[in-house]
Amino acid sequence: MSIVVQKFGGTSVADAQKIIAAARKAIRTQQQGKQVVMVVSAMGHNTDMLVELAGQVSDNPPDREMDMLLSTGEQVSVALMAMAIENLGHKAVSLTGAQIGIKTEIEKIPGANWRTAALVDKRLPLHLENFGGWLNTPDYYFFWAYKEGHLFNSSNYRNEEIETLVDETLHMPMDAPDYAPNIKRMFEIAFEDLPRIPLWQPALNVAANGATDYEFWFHRQLDVRPLAVTTA
Repeated sequence: MSIVVQKFGGTSVADAQKIIAAARKAIRTQQQGKQVVMVVSAMGHNTDMLVELAGQVSDNPPDREMDMLLSTGEQVSVALMAMAIENLGHKAVSLTGAQIGIKTEIEKIPGANWRTAALVDKRLPLHLENFGGWLNTPDYYFFWAYKEGHLFNSSNYRNEEIETLVDETLHMPMDAPDYAPNIKRMFEIAFEDLPRIPLWQPALNVAANGATDYEFWFHRQLDVRPLAVTTA
């Protein structure tokens, strides 16, 4: 029996009805002969509420206690999800990462050292990053992020088919018959093979969102402090 992992973000489990809807979706997948693992985020703005509460009781909350506090959001969600599935007549059990044997060691690397560790030494098997770039075609993205030895291929990943596809596609006109199939194939390989999750950031280009009169745009992140709300 194959395993299907279904991820539900905070907006997908923001209230009881959405939790039940997510439970039904998982049940439908299970009824298709799949073994389902659900990964569930904290409900809606629950994490924001917890951060705000921490700020109300402490000017400088300890990192350990913030970890303890914020992890409760997901524990609430997984327990409610298991209850919903059971109520719909199916079996489920809620588990934390530690309970299923996932153990991690988090290394907080200062920004000045991160570039060396991730992009030069390429010594981090898994990491979170805030990379943004103006890569206006997907072949250019794969050129920088997936070809062996290239700067943003931080795990120094190599796949022979991707190496060939990038070389074939990089200077190919976008309206060429093979362009779209090559790009789709690279995405198929990447999502199956490489532990990298690209996130689309539509707000990266602040002008496209109507922001005006800002003074700074530090590291592509808009400094909102000088902005003021105006009415038309």
